[in-house]
Amino acid sequence: MKTKVIIDKYDALPQKLRKYFQEDSMSVTFDKEYEIYAISNWQGIFFYQIINDINYPEWVPTNIFFVSDKTIPNDWLCNMLSGDLRMIIGPEFIAKTEESYNSMVQLEPVSVKQFWERVKKK
Repeated sequence: MKTKVIIDKYDALPQKLRKYFQEDSMSVTFDKEYEIYAISNWQGIFFYQIINDINYPEWVPTNIFFVSDKTIPNDWLCNMLSGDLRMIIGPEFIAKTEESYNSMVQLEPVSVKQFWERVKKK
């Protein structure tokens, strides 16, 4: 899956999304295409996991993107949950459990290693 940025200015963001970005800089570039490595729904907001412009895995609200390639990797799974984290779609090491997702969000070394190994395989 791939996506292109359609909003790259803080002032253009919907108010409810501004808390997920720094006012003085955004880590993505307008019209640039990014690979989507996982998708989550947290507190009713969908996020894509991408590698941002500073080469860092980041969860970014989907509202700033347009999906340019809708092809979903065949090894992704979907996990439906309750609570703040409602859904995770992605490879097993991210989407298997809420704990595996949290491990990736918190950039724990084992998850980060698995993430970069997956990126290198592409």
